[in-house]
Amino acid sequence: MARRVILLVHLAGCGELDRAAALYEQLPPWAEWQVPRFAAHAAIDQRARAAALLGDQSGAAAAYERLRPWARYFVVGGTGMVAMHGSGEFTLGCLAACLGKPGAAVRHLRSAIAANQRAGLPPFELEARYELAKVLARQVRPEDRAEALVLAADAARAAADIGMGPLRAGAEALAERLRGSAGGSGPPGLTRRERQIAALVARGLTNRQIADLLHVAERTAENHVQHILTKLGCQNRTQIAAWAMTQRLGDPRPGLTSPLD
Repeated sequence: MARRVILLVHLAGCGELDRAAALYEQLPPWAEWQVPRFAAHAAIDQRARAAALLGDQSGAAAAYERLRPWARYFVVGGTGMVAMHGSGEFTLGCLAACLGKPGAAVRHLRSAIAANQRAGLPPFELEARYELAKVLARQVRPEDRAEALVLAADAARAAADIGMGPLRAGAEALAERLRGSAGGSGPPGLTRRERQIAALVARGLTNRQIADLLHVAERTAENHVQHILTKLGCQNRTQIAAWAMTQRLGDPRPGLTSPLD
């Protein structure tokens, strides 16, 4: 049973939905499915991921209720040394998205990002960033779609660094789609230094970090950011970052690392 669940999650994650669905249909109904307590969290989590990937809303609803008590725990198999699946908030976020509850999905996925980051689990942090980007990309507010673009592009870069090929491909495709819907050109008029600072904002740096990197006063960096906001008609730094992504602004200085590094 456990092997079947793991296999169907793998197949669904790779896009082989027909094969995954055939295996999924062979599982017992959720109401009748009892798992030994020592293996319950990991087993339910894996089957729940399959429900979300395959769009089984009734299964997703049952799984959400069963997993909610473990929201703040990490999902592990065996003694905790055999397998690690990251924060339990991640699957709850995927289930909420499947159930058409974007507000809950966003809350769970933000919690998953923070938990995985604190625990030093970059692969699971990136998965959560990508899933959050997917949820935000489906919203109508411009600021949500702008954040989705930043998250997707950042996840794609970091996934490339650690060899997560499928996640990189998915995140890059999402970022390209969001760039296309946002339009490829922004308002003209930014100076070379302002474009440089916009790229730094897109990398997640604060005004103090930008000032230290460019050897200017923090007040100067703050003024530059304010000028960029005014020229682009943006309301916040996330929108600057999204604009920088559409412009494909590269790293403004050699050796600059991602905020995830």
